[in-house]
Formats: sequence, structure tokens, C-alpha cells
Amino acid sequence: MASVIRKAVLDRGEVITQARTTQQRRCECRKAMRLDARGLVTSAPGCSGASRPWCWPPPSISCGTGLNDGLLLSGQASIRISTLSICPNAPEYMDDFDTADGTLELIRKRQQTSPKRLVAPGPTSEQVQTLFEAAAQAPDHGLILPWRFVRVSEAARGQLGEAFAAALLERDPQATAQQLQNARDKAQRAPFLALAIVEMQGKNPDIPVAERFVSLGCALQNMLLMAHAQGFGAGLVSGQAMQSLALRTLFGLEAHEQAVCFIATGTVKTAKASRNRPSPDVFVRTL
Repeated sequence: MASVIRKAVLDRGEVITQARTTQQRRCECRKAMRLDARGLVTSAPGCSGASRPWCWPPPSISCGTGLNDGLLLSGQASIRISTLSICPNAPEYMDDFDTADGTLELIRKRQQTSPKRLVAPGPTSEQVQTLFEAAAQAPDHGLILPWRFVRVSEAARGQLGEAFAAALLERDPQATAQQLQNARDKAQRAPFLALAIVEMQGKNPDIPVAERFVSLGCALQNMLLMAHAQGFGAGLVSGQAMQSLALRTLFGLEAHEQAVCFIATGTVKTAKASRNRPSPDVFVRTL
């Protein structure tokens, strides 16, 4: 089995040998190796093609390779795999995600996906944790953490639906029964749903509100990109219900907090064509 061997210099200056093969990068069901934050293989059951399993070793490899403490051991050699921990159904271009071009391509391919087009399966608890870890990397002036998220569990979807209906009645006391039911139904969309909340002032009045929203926006973008890298669709949803008393009460918002939007994630049921984005020369000028 032919392998391409290359040298890579790690952050600490350590030179290691990386083995990359076509089989390792893409097996017949296009599964990916699961890595930890250090880029080390942590677990990888066999490739069965069901239940979104991770594939390692690929079907064509039968060298008796084992896993130990995150390191792939083959005889006396220790091989560290450098790739991205991605979802098995991740886009084709994610198979070799180790360059700036790959990062830009990930950003370019991401698109807003409405919750009504997001279905099960959604992210696992481990993948959800990764989404929030990505959010934690957002810029945060003064390290004040001016935002938080509240996950909406399956058990709480009914409560959220009633809050949506109550919010509609706040705006329109004459809302029909069908309109109220439509409002309730919105709470049942997307396997993963979380409300993003920003702290408008709180204990750190010196940090402007604009910077707080910028920080939350960066956290949300990190989550959207990570969800896309995992192979899911994701989108942000706001609306007039964000300002309603019913929603504020349900989520326990303090007086200095504001509900900004929901972030929804799941498997894309029906994809839509990507829209054209503006060229940098449209919005960039030089002073």
C-alpha cells in the first residue's frame, strides 16, 4: 500500500512523520478519523456504514494497527495524523483540510439553513460540546463573557411553543387559532436549538454594547462554521418574539440581558442553491 510520507513541524518545533494515504483520507463510505484537540486519534471503531460511525482503519487496511493514548501504533513507529475532526458526511473539500485555502473554502461553502429544512439526526452530545468550545474562542474584550446560550431540550419544546404563541398574542390579540398553532410548530424544528443571549451592561459598563454584540456574533459564526465542518446545516433565527415577555420569562432573562437569536443545527433535508456573495471591492476602501 503506497503511502505519501511527509515531514511537518509542530508548534513546538517537533518534527514528526505523517502518513497520509488515499485510503486513510477517504474510505468507501467517506468516514473520517476522530481526533482530540491536539490532533491525535482518540477513537475510531470500524467502518460499518451505519449510524454515522467513524472509520479507522479503512477497509483496505489490515495491518493489525491499534490505538493507544491517542497515538496510532504500528510496530515500533508512532504516527500522528494531522487532519480535521469532521463528520462522515462532510463536504468533499474537507478531506484535506490543512491549508488556508481549505479554511476559506469552508467559509465560502457555509450557508444559512432555515430550521424547517433541518431534520434528524442532529449533532451528538460530543459534537454539541465541540460547537460550544468553538464559541468560546470568540474575541472577548476584557474577558467579560458578555453572552450565554440556553439549549432547548426535546422536553422543553412544548414550553417554547407556548411561549411563541403567547408572544404572538402580545403583538396581535386577534391572532387566529391557526396562526397560534403555526407559532407553536416553530418550536419543533431542528434537532438542536439554543438561544443566544447578550449581556447589555451588567458588571462591566466600560465595555460598549457594540463590542458585546461583536463578540456574540463571532461566537455564533464559530458555531456555524463548526456545524458545517461536522457535516450539518445550521442557521440563525430571530424575530419579534425575541422581545416578548413570554420568551424572556421562559428563559429567565435578567433586566440587562437581551435575547438575540436562536441557532439551529441538524441534517439538511433539502438544500437550496447558494447565493452570490459581494466581492471585497464592494465593501473595502483604503484610507
